[in-house]
Amino acid sequence: MNRLSFSLVTLSLLLVAVPEARAQAPGICQTVSVQFQPKAYPASRDPKGVYEAGGPQFAIWLADATGKWVADIAVTRMTAIFGIGNRPGVWNFSSSPKFPYGRRLFDLPVWAYSRAAARNRFYKEVVMSQGQPETTFGFHESISSNEPYYCRPLRPEEQVDAVTCPTPRFTSCKGQYSGNQNPYPPRNDVSSLEGRDDPSVRSFAADNDVDVVATATPTPGRTNPATLWTVPPDLAPGDYLLFIEVNKEYDQNDTYHLNPQVDTMGLSNYGNENNLGMPSLVWKLPIKMDEHAKVATATEPVGYGAPTPMDAAKISSIHVAGDAMSPIDGTITEGVGSGLGRLGLQVSAEGMWKVRVETTDCGGVVTPPAPGVDGGVMQAPCEQTAAPDPVPDFHVTSLKADSAVVAFTQTASRGPNGMDLRPTKYDVRLRQGTSMTPAEFESASPAPAIEPASRGTAATVELLNLKPDVDYIVGLRVNGACRKQSAVQTASFKTTSIKFKTVEGCFVATAAFGSALEPQVEMLRRFRDRVLLGSVPGRMFTAFYYQASPALARQLRGVEWARGLARLALEPLVALARVGLEVQ
Repeated sequence: MNRLSFSLVTLSLLLVAVPEARAQAPGICQTVSVQFQPKAYPASRDPKGVYEAGGPQFAIWLADATGKWVADIAVTRMTAIFGIGNRPGVWNFSSSPKFPYGRRLFDLPVWAYSRAAARNRFYKEVVMSQGQPETTFGFHESISSNEPYYCRPLRPEEQVDAVTCPTPRFTSCKGQYSGNQNPYPPRNDVSSLEGRDDPSVRSFAADNDVDVVATATPTPGRTNPATLWTVPPDLAPGDYLLFIEVNKEYDQNDTYHLNPQVDTMGLSNYGNENNLGMPSLVWKLPIKMDEHAKVATATEPVGYGAPTPMDAAKISSIHVAGDAMSPIDGTITEGVGSGLGRLGLQVSAEGMWKVRVETTDCGGVVTPPAPGVDGGVMQAPCEQTAAPDPVPDFHVTSLKADSAVVAFTQTASRGPNGMDLRPTKYDVRLRQGTSMTPAEFESASPAPAIEPASRGTAATVELLNLKPDVDYIVGLRVNGACRKQSAVQTASFKTTSIKFKTVEGCFVATAAFGSALEPQVEMLRRFRDRVLLGSVPGRMFTAFYYQASPALARQLRGVEWARGLARLALEPLVALARVGLEVQ
């Protein structure tokens, strides 16, 4: 069960100070730590953990004193890597774990629209290929290719846990660019163009410029270590605002309980219909960039984003973050993991808080700040600090069909007087394929964070949600003090095969022939797409088939003699389908 429970997220943002009249010494760098703790829904509300499958979505960004976007700090990978804000399908589809369709324009709208306004740049919007309807998530095989991440849409009874796709292989429509604009990036994880993909898919990864700040959703059950971000050196010192926007699926209350779009091709029994709820919530903290250590905290959010897509007039009026949100009011309620309770209340020397920001130098050697009182002056001796040593035994172990474990021995940097300095972050990233260039590493999907410890300490991180019988490559870069990094180390591996688990698409045919990729199944799909769906009776029959056939397919699964009889019964239908396609 994959649950997000009481995880402490600490995001350390590595900032390079710009010299001014009271210039800092060369090589001094500043660290900003942002701490918050997402809360999970209680087990009584989400016993399988499927509502928390994607975790909360969040974006952290820096804005000037007016709220105008300046730079991205961290964005969860569902938005930054897998493109949930800009993919085929209407915005208000139902949902299930790793649901493949639906432009979730309500995901992180304050970040997305204020960022687009500040940059004066939107992305091209992704729609279904070849004019296929946006209102159905089925019957797209003729424009689909192998899916590297998402699961097929699932019926409620198929959702056995939060991470497992019941179908090991799934083909999805990646979509194509349209003439519309979208503030969210497209997905970047489609590594190659297949024959059924629209040519514009080739541009998705290059057009996605958010992937470099992608971060994994906090790992359930443990404290998550720092994530680092280096601001460009032209960032001027002065007053800034740090924003954090947090959103969750299935967070409904009496005000926000929208009904999802019902699939127009008869697949209404797929997906969960309670996914559209309260909007994103936004916390705001002032932060002054200078040479002194500081701390700031916040308890309650200052506003919320739009729960539904905004019209063109509203979008054109957005210039700063405040233009894209409404003040918190009585429509936003609080529960465990819900609404105002999405973040947990914490206690420290500063008192009670839900978000805490602290600035210090990279080595953490200055006098720490106190509420309303500056700390010491940044003076870490960066010129005497070396880059981290590479890890000596980086490798992949415990290979399964849908997971693997990265293991290595922790390393350190050599600091002043030869002392060991603990790394600030182990950056582990994963992609399909067998190559990982420096640019591919930067855009690859981040793994859960690893807590840095002393040199020689064993470390592991589990890679989940993998596809069976697929080549992967994982990279590791060690980030040390003073913005210094090791070279990227890589390890290649291939997940194991998986036995037949369940079926998709042409359910009975897939069960009978053993794979959705068999030519007989492909022939039946083509007949459905080109012949049956072209008439009202054909569409009615197809909808009935998709309602009735899963139960029969489950009976066939694993019973070889029954599958053999089913193959004999289906062969004449395959032959008729072939003739029908030839004379069409």
